Amino acid sequence: DNDIDKGHNFSVGPKLGWLSQHEKWVINLELRQAFDISGADYRVRAIELGISRSLATHWQLRLNGQYLSHALNKQNQDYSKSFSLSLMHYF
Repeated sequence: DNDIDKGHNFSVGPKLGWLSQHEKWVINLELRQAFDISGADYRVRAIELGISRSLATHWQLRLNGQYLSHALNKQNQDYSKSFSLSLMHYF
C-alpha cells in the first residue's frame, strides 16, 4: 500500500536556512531534505532562494525561486523548478 499514490505521506528531515537582512535588501536561502517514514521509498529535496528589495515605504519587490527533486527510487526521479516575481504592498 503506497500512501504517496493516495496523495499524502509522512516524512521528517533537516531544514537549513540563511537569512541576510539589510536596510533595503533581504536575501534568504533554504535547503530541505525529507525522508518518508511511513513505509514508502520516497525522498524530497528542495532548494529555495528569495531576494527582496524595499522600493518605498510599504512597498517591496520579491523574486523567489525553487528547485524541487522527488525520488520514488534511484530509477524514478522527477525535478521541478518554479520562479515568482511579486510586488507587495503592506498596510
